[in-house]
Amino acid sequence: MKTSQFITLTAISFGLNVLSVLAEGTFAGCFNYPNGGTYTSQMTTDPEVCASYCTTKYSSIYYMQYCFCTDNYGTFDTRYAADPNTCAPSGRNSLYVRSTTFDFANCATPGSIFFDNNENTQYNTATDLVDCFGQCKNSRYAALAYDSTQASYTCACGDELSLQTSETCSTTSTLVYTHPAGAAVSGLARRNAREALRRTRQAALIQVCPKGMTACVIPGLEGADAWECVDTQNDLESCGGCINGAYNNATAIAGQSCQNQVGVKMGATTCQAGQCVNYDCAPGYKLVDGGCTAL
Repeated sequence: MKTSQFITLTAISFGLNVLSVLAEGTFAGCFNYPNGGTYTSQMTTDPEVCASYCTTKYSSIYYMQYCFCTDNYGTFDTRYAADPNTCAPSGRNSLYVRSTTFDFANCATPGSIFFDNNENTQYNTATDLVDCFGQCKNSRYAALAYDSTQASYTCACGDELSLQTSETCSTTSTLVYTHPAGAAVSGLARRNAREALRRTRQAALIQVCPKGMTACVIPGLEGADAWECVDTQNDLESCGGCINGAYNNATAIAGQSCQNQVGVKMGATTCQAGQCVNYDCAPGYKLVDGGCTAL
């Protein structure tokens, strides 16, 4: 039995010099390619949809449609000069912080940002953007820059912002973020909504196949968000799990094909309780503990 499901995607528009508010996910930068992580098999152009499939610190959309989940922030030398509106469409990796009460404001020329009327704004070392948000959790603004002398990202926080110049995003841009009043309350609501969406999708996945069957990816239709229901406890081609991967479950145990075992006589195998059970071997092999071993 084959069941198909398709997701309708909603485009989200961004502005560089105005405050942007996302229902889920905040633009974290544009990079040449994904910095590690796991491909979700979800094809989407919507950061909110992609973020809802991840449990990592970051989610990302690569080459307009491929959704990745990762805990790694992009390295400075892999940055690409593009803003939230043009990053993924240019074939690059548009990275997002999944869960935060900060919103992306704009890119700025390095050295042009002064917080609290202080021309000597202090920047502290930050491992990544999420670390910077943690440092600035009690501030109105956050800025992530890069210090080439230290070869590390740096972070500055403040409650008043003086931005001398601003620019479209470049490879050396400082990223500026705003922290709205009441952010803690709105952030909690957004996290609760995201978790509710994740639980709903998991429940829907469980119910998509009859009890005792597993939703398995259909080869060649991965991008169509389609699956088929398989009895992996007794199926010869997907014994013990989906041989082509479980639908929307990247951590599921992969199965095996009992028909492709070396040395097993054709028709002399079956799948029982998720295990291949062999009864006879091809010439030149002998049956040992249910497996066929070369003589």
